[in-house]
Order: sequence, then structure tokens, then C-alpha cells
Amino acid sequence: MNQLKIYILILVFSLVIISCKNTEAELYDFNVPEKSNSTLIDQESLRIEVSFPDSIKYAENFCTTFKLSDGAEAYVDNVEQTSGISENNYEKPFEFTVISEDEMISKTWFVRSFNNEYSEAWGLGGFISEEVSQKRSYEWYIDQAQTGIDSDWNCAPSCVIMASRWQINGFSQSVEDARQKYHPEGGGWFTNDIDDCLTDYKVVHSITELSEYRDKTTELLVDKIKYGNIILLAIDVHYLSQTYESELHVGKYYKTIQLGTGHCIVLKGYKIVDGKVFFEVYDPIGYDYTYSDGSFMGKNRYYCSDDIYTAAFASWNYAFVIWGPHGKKNSFRNVNINEIPNVKIL
Repeated sequence: MNQLKIYILILVFSLVIISCKNTEAELYDFNVPEKSNSTLIDQESLRIEVSFPDSIKYAENFCTTFKLSDGAEAYVDNVEQTSGISENNYEKPFEFTVISEDEMISKTWFVRSFNNEYSEAWGLGGFISEEVSQKRSYEWYIDQAQTGIDSDWNCAPSCVIMASRWQINGFSQSVEDARQKYHPEGGGWFTNDIDDCLTDYKVVHSITELSEYRDKTTELLVDKIKYGNIILLAIDVHYLSQTYESELHVGKYYKTIQLGTGHCIVLKGYKIVDGKVFFEVYDPIGYDYTYSDGSFMGKNRYYCSDDIYTAAFASWNYAFVIWGPHGKKNSFRNVNINEIPNVKIL
């Protein structure tokens, strides 16, 4: 009987202790001191938006300060957080979980960062951690719709002329000129035609094989662009994700109806946004695809690296590297064109 009383007393005592613990899991304050411009905490949607100046590109290890309910604890990736000490990576979204003192209630806030005023509206994300664009002071984008009677098949010659214009200031040959040199009867070009035409126009270039691994291919393309070059790719455009909102700058802006839709594009830059890589592209499909300001959707369009990898590997897992005047050259030609498949673009 005495033992039963002891058990009851222990149970009652435990319940009293538990009932004295705080049941709240609230987040009252959240800041990145001396780094962020402002922080918005939306208690209803459990979202936190941290605004940084555009001068901040590196934000992998920023200290966080916060205030929680009494006795509550916070975690990021199952690591307990200490206000004013713990560091987090603000270059991509993460979750900030608060657990009440009695461990009965938990709330998870979704944390996003922004360091510019346009990338979110474009559909890319909020925080640009790295960006490179191989620009020129003159116009070199080509809308293949304006290239004569063979315009429907002129994506490859359009990209060759764009690459030539980019490398050679004052280059005067047109897409129609290139068409007359190769397959004047019409129809699509082959990858060997691209190589021959670039060589005819004395465009310094090389051919490199893409990796069978997604991340390795992205790293290779980023590296070539970062060091002053651009890339000409033959892809199966059907694998590019399509965007239906007219003012977004990301994704394919036109329809394709079947696999095996060959196409040619130029990669001229990249942005790393919220930890994801997007390639800045000159896509020659212009036609009537324009933004509200009249500019071509194909000019400085952004395609995600995963789509580029899939679309390239489904067509021709090689890339033409067009060397810039100060581009980093590991070798003039990494692959012999005569030893790889000769693929028809369209």
C-alpha cells in the first residue's frame, strides 16, 4: 500500500512539474545584426524574409539573433541554435524550428533572403550569391524569325552568327550568308556544320564533352563562362521546363509538342540564386515572344542547370566553347569533331 502511494505521489509530482513548463513556441524577434537591412516576420504564414543590401553576395556563415518564448529552444537542421552565436547559410532558404519548453508544441518558420529587387519577380529566387554575364557593348542577339525563308530551321546558323559577332567586333556576315554556305536548299544543320562554319569564319573555339553527372556538367559550363567564354549547345528543347506567366524571365517561353525537338542556344552567363544555378541564354526563337516592354523573351533568358543538363544529354552531350579575348584556354580543342556523333539539330 505504501509503495502504491509512492507511485501516485511521483506521478502527481511529475504532472505538476510538466504543468509548470511553458507551452508556447513563439518567435518574437529574428535578425542578422550588422548585415541585413530589415527582417519581416509573418506570424500567420510562419515565414521570415531577410533583406540584405545588393553588395552582399556571400552569406554562408552569418550570425543570427532571436528571441523565443520562455524556455523554448530553436533548431536548424536538427542543430540547436544559440542567439548571437549560431551561424546559418542565408544564400538559400532554410527552416527555423521552435519547440516549446514542455516539448508539446513546435512551429517551423521558412526563412528566405533577398539582396536585389528583380530576381524574385523574374522567377529566379531572392538571393543572388554569384553572377557572371559575358556582355558586349554592341548588339549581337539574333531573332531567327528575321533570317529569311529558312527562318524556321535557322536556329543553328543564328547561334553561329551570334557567337561570331560576340567574338569578333565588326563581324559582318549574316545568317543568310551562313545558310548559303551550308544547306542552301533548306532544312536543319548538323553539329559538324556548326564546327565547319565557325572554322570558316575564323572563330576560335573548342569542343568539350559534357559529364554524365549532372553536377559535373554544371560545374564545367559555369567554369568556362566564368573565365571569359560563351557556350553554344545543341539540345532537345522539349526537356526545358515551360513558363506560362508572360513577365517571368525563367524557363521556356514557347511550346514544343514532342521529344526529339532539336534546337541550338548560346549560354552567355549564369546566376546562382537561392543555391540554384541558372544559365543566362540567348535563345534565337524571337518571333512574337516579347515582354510588355517589347524586348525579346529569348534575349537573356534563364534556364535552370538541371534542364540544360537533361536537354543537352538527350541530344548531343558535347559543347562548343567560344573563346573570349581573355578567356581561359585549357586547350584549343578537347574533342576531335570527327570522332564524335554528327547530330542533326532540327
